[in-house]
Amino acid sequence: MNRPTRLAIALGLLSTLSLVGCGVPNTQTALRGTSAAALSQVYSVGGQPQLIVKRRMGIQAVSSVKNLRRVRATAIAGVEVDAVTDGNLQAAMAALQADPTVEYVEPNYRMTLPEGADMRSNLPGADANVNFPGAYGPKVTQGIQAHAKTTGQGQVIAIVDTGVDLKHPDLAKRLVAGTNTVDARGSAHDDQGHGTNVAGIAAADNNPQAGIVGMAPGAKIMPIKVLGADGSGSDASVAEGIRWATDHGATVINLSLGGPSASQTGADAVKYALSKGVVVVAAMGNNGTGQKSYPAAYPGVLSVGATDVNDQVTSFSQYGNWISVTAPGYSILSTFPTHRVASNDEYEANKAAYERNGMKLTQSYAYVTGTSQATPHVAGLAALVRAANPGLTPAQVKSKIEAGAVKTKGMTAAFDTHYGHGRIDALKAL
Repeated sequence: MNRPTRLAIALGLLSTLSLVGCGVPNTQTALRGTSAAALSQVYSVGGQPQLIVKRRMGIQAVSSVKNLRRVRATAIAGVEVDAVTDGNLQAAMAALQADPTVEYVEPNYRMTLPEGADMRSNLPGADANVNFPGAYGPKVTQGIQAHAKTTGQGQVIAIVDTGVDLKHPDLAKRLVAGTNTVDARGSAHDDQGHGTNVAGIAAADNNPQAGIVGMAPGAKIMPIKVLGADGSGSDASVAEGIRWATDHGATVINLSLGGPSASQTGADAVKYALSKGVVVVAAMGNNGTGQKSYPAAYPGVLSVGATDVNDQVTSFSQYGNWISVTAPGYSILSTFPTHRVASNDEYEANKAAYERNGMKLTQSYAYVTGTSQATPHVAGLAALVRAANPGLTPAQVKSKIEAGAVKTKGMTAAFDTHYGHGRIDALKAL
């Protein structure tokens, strides 16, 4: 693996995870017969892998499980996270399944910002076909033209990610209160970089000098930190973030992340958000295969693939009949933390090599590629649609965005498993 690729992983600015599964699994048997590789996907701290345990409401625990330590209670009613102190997940799950106080138990899968799209030739000028300065995403999708109708006023986009730079000049005036589900004592401050980048694509203020504008610059940004400085977190922290955002006024949730499997906890969180009228938008993933990823593959989610500057789907974008639409995800200029994070340090130490490979990063802005960058274009568009049509349900917003998508030259049919319903068009969706 070359150094630029490692920085891309560290930044987590490349997309969501590549995941497996095709529905909510039977969590009672989720780990039986699984490989060591699958077990390695379970979130672990200090060598102690974790389980999500849902207790039956109103029933007092009558049994205890050896080698199980309660890590924390979540904000989700009845749901706790437990660590398996001896590492034997199968034995712990079997014991919990026999406990009459337990409604379900499942692995607390690890969520990260993984390796994905190739960062080479992502810098405008490094490729002859990169002709769009600044925020070409809102331009090519007619987002800027749509701002004459609405900029997303009254909408709140929750960025469920690594947090957001709370002092970035292009974001600070857009922020509402957020939370941190990784560390309840911490703030939603971004110590990694990914969330700040995603937030700017969705709803940054218009900044002609920097050359950027968010898809919904009149919307508010709700920073929800569910991943740590290393770009990793857990299924439980993400589900908790989705529910917190729903209960505190979010109208759109952006999920430029994912995990290795469907889960009851994750599925329930998405279902809860949709039932409360919140539009949920998630990235397809970056491994270039038809492998499913979650939360993008849960029912009702606007799942997003990435297109390049030629309006063609990128080679890294995952595909399948669960895709909704595509959006620009190649060499996207957006905000980046004004304070130093680990990604800045590695970049500075290897700056010449990175820039030869088309990677550009500063303490305020960055050009980045991935379905992580495509997704907030759609979240911003959802905010525009909602602002113009406040009474629409999440399913109706999804339908309008899909119906308004442009059928590009790479599509083979009205619905294409690589493009979905097409590349988004803000004016048509409105």
